[in-house]
Amino acid sequence: MQSVLNHSGPDPERADVAAVDSRLAHSPRSVASFNRNSRDLANLDFLRSVAVSLVFVDHLAAAAGVRGLGGIGRLGVLIFFVHTSLVLMLSMERMGLSGFRLYSAFLVRRVFRIYPLSILAVLAVVIFRVPAVSGAGGFEWIGWPALFSNILLIQNLTHSKSVDFLWSLPFEMQMYLVLPFLFLLLTRYSSLMSASVVWLLGITIASAEWAFQPGTADMNHLLTSYFPCFLAGIFAWRMMASKCPRFSGILWILFVLLLVVAFRALDDSILSRDSHRLAQWIKPQSRALFVRNLCRSRPCDVALLRSSP
Repeated sequence: MQSVLNHSGPDPERADVAAVDSRLAHSPRSVASFNRNSRDLANLDFLRSVAVSLVFVDHLAAAAGVRGLGGIGRLGVLIFFVHTSLVLMLSMERMGLSGFRLYSAFLVRRVFRIYPLSILAVLAVVIFRVPAVSGAGGFEWIGWPALFSNILLIQNLTHSKSVDFLWSLPFEMQMYLVLPFLFLLLTRYSSLMSASVVWLLGITIASAEWAFQPGTADMNHLLTSYFPCFLAGIFAWRMMASKCPRFSGILWILFVLLLVVAFRALDDSILSRDSHRLAQWIKPQSRALFVRNLCRSRPCDVALLRSSP
């Protein structure tokens, strides 16, 4: 949930989308050369609102003891993974940098955007002994090693218990180390085929990591388990250069509702058997496919359906 809350305030990346640099706007390879109007930004806000709402409702239901919603909060986070990758690619376009200057500027911005608030949240939980949001008991001390892992956002690497709302941030920070390289790569090789190869390579790497883990391995302790979600956002960014037909904006809303229903059905039918190792692996990958299809449903700007005038 923390990853979504960190982005719920004023968003510099949204300004980046709105204020695309004129140099990039006239570049033949730049996605920025395509029109982005207020409707596009509204659609980005709508997608983010859906992600935040799913997380909020999931945690509220858990706190109230309401059953039957499954893991829709996790779906919200996965949608946000795709959204974040897409917007950050647009942000790097707007920066107009390359090489080490791009990498250092991007990483500094990410570190100062994520770490201060996450560290404050972890310390607040410990100092005020805040109980787990989704737990039934009171405050649970996770130990000093786990505390430092949460502060550094490396708990998936150290296999430490996460503060309840902090499980997704390590994956975000670790993916940020890779995004500038992928941006530079796909700016040079800008075809959809190149983006598809990168996405399939991410699936292959994540599959290989899972294959060599014990059958009882926690999916949140696998370094690359959510790579396909982030790479789906990168794939959407490349697809923004494709010319697509317009669809009615109502289809965008209906597709999001269908996505939630399909996710819940999948959770109930297949993913409820978490004791089976294959089901554990299908969980993140199938959700990544759903969110990737969400991106592909967006005509012209891919991840977002443009409303008809």
